[in-house]
Amino acid sequence: MGGIPPIIGTLSYLKSLSLRGNNLNGSLSMEGLCKLNLEELDLSSNGFEGSLPACLNNLTSLRLLDLAENDLCGTVSSSLFSNLKSLEYIFLSENHFEGSIYFGSLFNHSRLEVFDLQSSNKDLKVEIENPTGSFPLFQLKILRLSNCTLNWRVVTNFLLHQYDLRVVDLSYNNMTGGVPTWLLDNNIKLEYLSFRCNSLTGVLDLPSNSKHSHMRSLDFSSNCIHGELPPFIGSIFPRLESLNLSGNALQGNIPSSMGYMERLEILDLSNNHLSGQLPQHMMMGCISLALLKLSNNSLLGTLPTISNLTQLKYLFLDNNDFLGKISHGFSNSSSLQILDISYNSLTGQIPDWIGDFSALNTLNLSSNSLDGAVPSGLCKLNELRFLDLSHNKIGPTLPPCANLTNMKFLHLESNKLTGHIPHVLSKATSLVTLNLKDNTLSGPIPLWISLLSTLRVLLLKGNQLEDSIPLHLCQLKSIRILDLSHNHFSGKIPFCLDNITFGNEASLIDDTFSPDVEYRFDKNSVMSFHDIHFLVSTTLGVNFEVSAESEKIEFITKNRSESYMGHIFMSGLDLSGNK
Repeated sequence: MGGIPPIIGTLSYLKSLSLRGNNLNGSLSMEGLCKLNLEELDLSSNGFEGSLPACLNNLTSLRLLDLAENDLCGTVSSSLFSNLKSLEYIFLSENHFEGSIYFGSLFNHSRLEVFDLQSSNKDLKVEIENPTGSFPLFQLKILRLSNCTLNWRVVTNFLLHQYDLRVVDLSYNNMTGGVPTWLLDNNIKLEYLSFRCNSLTGVLDLPSNSKHSHMRSLDFSSNCIHGELPPFIGSIFPRLESLNLSGNALQGNIPSSMGYMERLEILDLSNNHLSGQLPQHMMMGCISLALLKLSNNSLLGTLPTISNLTQLKYLFLDNNDFLGKISHGFSNSSSLQILDISYNSLTGQIPDWIGDFSALNTLNLSSNSLDGAVPSGLCKLNELRFLDLSHNKIGPTLPPCANLTNMKFLHLESNKLTGHIPHVLSKATSLVTLNLKDNTLSGPIPLWISLLSTLRVLLLKGNQLEDSIPLHLCQLKSIRILDLSHNHFSGKIPFCLDNITFGNEASLIDDTFSPDVEYRFDKNSVMSFHDIHFLVSTTLGVNFEVSAESEKIEFITKNRSESYMGHIFMSGLDLSGNK
């Protein structure tokens, strides 16, 4: 805590100073430091506030300046770095600068290799034009200008004269125009390229004879790219480790050549218009895949009968047109943690071997045509926290051995469950959501329901439950949404329901809902210049996890069925359609 210790300013022979990650705060007072002959200054990951001190311009020997991840604000003067001709690395990301930053004022700095500015202020404008009209004297290796306001035409003109780039991140900049695949040809050592969340159009025009063997991470997600994927994409990027083309308008088949990408860890092609079957070559050849996300496409055919994806942890095939039975194709992916094949046309029974996925914490098979009993194999899933089998034909009950100790979200809506509410649910004492809507369950609400003390959402609508509303229901103090409608309940409404707050107190927000799991693709060795190691991180948020972000609840208000998703602040009680 506190600022920079004044004694450091007396160390006249000091060349390198790193105070990274020390929770220092207050204004960035550098009167003593600016008199030193520093070559490296790293003040990143602290809480410094206010504007950059003008005396920074006195550090004429400075090679590295890292001020990233602070709370610095104000404008950055165009003359601030004018005397710092020795600068090689500038890191300014994750601050709150305003107005304009004149990147063109650095064009005479011949040694500059890294410029990193990921803005937390969308209104920050980066001016790249050089007032003199001359081209920069430097050749950058790393350029990150993310979440800024840029003139894409000017950026293009600047990049056309850069030939040694290894990392380019121009994400979240609202850029328009065609896909700049020419960057790959101009920079043969390029390893990381991200234009995530822009408005680029056109097709991925990559000649079949081109080969970019240095490329490790390619991200054009959330743009407006159309057309088909290059048929030889696997040969073009043989060492690719992360490919994210989600959120575009891509059509056609997934190229079989992807099977040549033996190092690929992340493949996200979700939210496109892809069709055809899963290529067998990809299922056998992409042996390093940890995340495969193909959600929200028009893929069809049966699930693969064989695959070699032994490293797979997260598999999303939801919202496609797959049919037939759940085959053994992914049975050797023993490390699976999330399996989502919901919203397809799968038939038959849930296979017992699903219980062999010992690390599975999320299983979503909803909205298919699955039938038969819940297999006893599910009893082996000790880590399961989210189970959604809703909108199938599964029944008539749950296996008595079911291990529900860690279960938080259980959705069994619209199936063929019969008889009393399964007693095995009494073991699920960590449940946050229990959805048994639209089955044919009968009998009273059991006494053990009061054991589910963390229950926030209880949906029993559309069954044949009877007897009175039991007093022990009032012991569910954390309930936010309680739907007992369209059953055969009779008698009086218990007065003790008045003791339930239905989420109106501060306890609404707590850690019951865990944050989304993210699969991080971090490579500490991506960039290494001299004694500087620069971490390039591609973070793909797995947006279907056992958390509030993925929880979806339907509840009728004012005769309309509304869906609530994310952190559910809606509260309600529905006793309609009873006796």
